[in-house]
Amino acid sequence: MNTVTKKVVVSEGIRLIGEGTFSGSIIEKAVLPESLEEIEAFAFYECKNLSLAEIPKNVRIIGEKAFYSAGLEEIILKEGLEIIGSCAFSLNPLKAVSIPSTVAEIGEWAFSSTEIEDIILPKNLTKVDKCVFSNCEKLKRACISEGTERIKDSVFSGCRSLEEVYFPSTLTGISPIFWENDSLKSLHFASEESRCEFLTDGSIWDSLFSCRNKDEGEKEKAYLVFEGLNITYNTPVPEPPPPVHESGFSLDGAAAAFMAITALGFLCTLIFLCLLIKSKRTAAGKKAEETKEEGFHPQVLGIWHCERCGTANGPVANYCYSCGKKRSGESGKPPQDACQKGGGLK
Repeated sequence: MNTVTKKVVVSEGIRLIGEGTFSGSIIEKAVLPESLEEIEAFAFYECKNLSLAEIPKNVRIIGEKAFYSAGLEEIILKEGLEIIGSCAFSLNPLKAVSIPSTVAEIGEWAFSSTEIEDIILPKNLTKVDKCVFSNCEKLKRACISEGTERIKDSVFSGCRSLEEVYFPSTLTGISPIFWENDSLKSLHFASEESRCEFLTDGSIWDSLFSCRNKDEGEKEKAYLVFEGLNITYNTPVPEPPPPVHESGFSLDGAAAAFMAITALGFLCTLIFLCLLIKSKRTAAGKKAEETKEEGFHPQVLGIWHCERCGTANGPVANYCYSCGKKRSGESGKPPQDACQKGGGLK
C-alpha cells in the first residue's frame, strides 16, 4: 500500500515477483529485469497509475489478478509466455493486446471489462476459458485461431459492440458463449456446414446462445439477433499478428513518429547540402566562362583586337589567344586603329 514511490526498478537476477508485492501502490512505472520468470497473483493489483507494462521475454506465468484493476492502457506480452491467470488484466482501460503464440492457457475473466476493440487469439491455444472477454463493451471482432479445441461458457457475454466472430475447424466442444450481443452480425466457421451441425447438435441457436433462466422478452430479443445473422462456412480464420521480437525492442506511437521526423530531417538536410554544392559549382563555372568571353577590360589594360576573329587580346601578346593569328603592326606594338577601337594605352 505504498503511497510514495512512483517508479520501481527491479534488479537483474530477480526471478519472481511475489504475491501482492506492489498491490495498491501508486507506482507509475515498473522496470522489470530480463531474468524475471514469474509474476505471482495480485503482484500489481489495483496499481491505478500504472499505464504501461512490458513483460520480459523469460516470463512464463502471469498469476491470478496480477494486474487486476490497474490503470493499464498498454501491455506488451512477448513470445515465451505460457499462462495468463484468471482476471489477470480485468478492469483495465486496455484498447489492444497481442497474445503471444506460446500462450497455452488463458484463465477465466482474464481480459474482461477492458476496452479491447479487436482480438485474434494465438494458434494452438488449448481452450478459451469462461468469460475471458465478457463485458468488453467496445469489442467488435473476435477470431479464435486454429488449434483451439474448447470454448467455455459466456466468453463474449455482455460484448454489446461485437459484430463478428471466427471459429476454427479444430473445435471439439462448444458452450453457450453469447448473451447481450445486440450488434452481432456474422458468424464465420472454418469447417464445413455438416461438421458445424454435428458440433452444435444441429442447432447453433441452442448451442451458442445462452438463454437459460432468462425472461421471455430477453429471449425474444436475442432470437431476433440470431435470425438476422450472416453465417458462413469454410471461412479461414484471420492470421494472428506477428510476435514481438525476442529483443523486446518496441516503439510506441510517439517514438516512432519522432524517429520518422528525425530521418526526414536528415534526408532534407542532405538534399539541401547537395543542391548548395551543385549551385556553387555552377556559379563558379559560369563566372569562369564569363571571364573567358570578356577577356581583358580595355579601360584598365589596353587591348588589341584580332583582325581575323575580333577577339580582345592583352597589350603584350603577339598572337591571338583565340585563333592564333599573329598581331599586325611594328615591333609588337598595337596598330593605331586597334588602340582607337579598344580605347587602349597611348
